[in-house]
Amino acid sequence: QHLPDVAAMLPVGLPAQLLHRRPDILAAFARLQAADQHLEAANKARLPQIQLTASSGSAAEALANFSDPRVVAWNLALGLSQPLYAGGQLQADIDAQTAAVTESVAIYQQTVLEACAQVEQSLAAEQALLAQVQALTNVVAKTDTNRTLAIQAYRNGKADVRQTSKPNGHLHSRIHRIHRMRFTRA
Repeated sequence: QHLPDVAAMLPVGLPAQLLHRRPDILAAFARLQAADQHLEAANKARLPQIQLTASSGSAAEALANFSDPRVVAWNLALGLSQPLYAGGQLQADIDAQTAAVTESVAIYQQTVLEACAQVEQSLAAEQALLAQVQALTNVVAKTDTNRTLAIQAYRNGKADVRQTSKPNGHLHSRIHRIHRMRFTRA
């Protein structure tokens, strides 16, 4: 009985391409992007904020205040000076977000390294399993030859039936092991 051929190894570039689709790497990258966006928001918070309308009251009142140059001047002065008064807090936020980005980069790098190690271990296990399957396939071929010789010896009257059953049992158990190995590989 002919056994099916073992599939060839994965193409060389395929595992690296598959790393980009791993959920752990995608999640770490998304966290890195989020931390980067938070840092960008913290940097933008240091810029002056100018409001063109009043903060309370009706729209008509806001438009009336907008036409008053004194209100516009006060709103502009307060908007420009706000980052100066909260500058320490804003810088602390930037420092915290910078630390968060640095941490996210380190986590992302660690995740990618662990994923590469897992892929490398899987490929090494795959190669070892293929070598075992090949060695066992060679043993099956030799066992089949021994079985054929035992059957011929029995037919020629040079052996009894017990000598033909032993190679048969070995052959079937080894074929079963090959199938289990291939199933493990799949």
